[in-house]
This record gives sequence, structure tokens and C-alpha cells, in this order.
Amino acid sequence: MIDENKDTTKVQGEHVALLQAVQWAVIWAHSFSMSPRPPIPLSLLLTEEEAAISIQSFWRAYLVRCDPEIQELRQWQKKLREDKHIRQRVKIFWAKQEHKMKCKMEDEEVPAAPVPPSP
Repeated sequence: MIDENKDTTKVQGEHVALLQAVQWAVIWAHSFSMSPRPPIPLSLLLTEEEAAISIQSFWRAYLVRCDPEIQELRQWQKKLREDKHIRQRVKIFWAKQEHKMKCKMEDEEVPAAPVPPSP
């Protein structure tokens, strides 16, 4: 954990300066906080059709999420994930897949012994 009161800290034996201790970073942060570039409005980035599609998709998704049956389904899925430890099972699955690929790649790396010509 970094101590914000110190100007520097040690990271695995290296001397690292915190961003607050670098003069140009402090000046840049101060000037940026005083006059940041305003974001480009979406009305300039999207066409009317794209904006309408975006608004409609958000509205439809909101209406679906408000449906009591959908809320019940989402709660059931959440409980199922917690009960079955899905995340842990996914991690185990991918660890096995990576191990299989590693073994497969090692097998491919071993060159076949040359066959001597028969007399």
C-alpha cells in the first residue's frame, strides 16, 4: 500500500517516485483540473438514426429489467451462481485447458528421432 504522505516508496527494491512528487505531473494535473477539455457532445458524434436506436435499445432493456418475471429469473441465476460456485469452476476449467495446451505444445516441440537408412 502506498503512503500518500511520502514522496517516494520502495517497490521490490526499486526506488519509485510517486506522481505527486514529479513536478511536471503536478503542474499538468493542476492546469487540467482548472480547464479540462470539454467532451464532444454525442449530438455531434451520432447521426439521428444511431441516436434513436441507442435510446430505443436502452428503453427496451429498462422495460425488460422491470418485468417481475425477469427480476425473479435474475435473482434465481444469482443464487444459482453463488450456490454452485460457478466462478471457481470456471477457473478450474480454464486451468485444466491451459495445462492440456501446455502438454500438447511440449509434445509437439520434441522432434522425432531421425530414422537411420536401412542397408
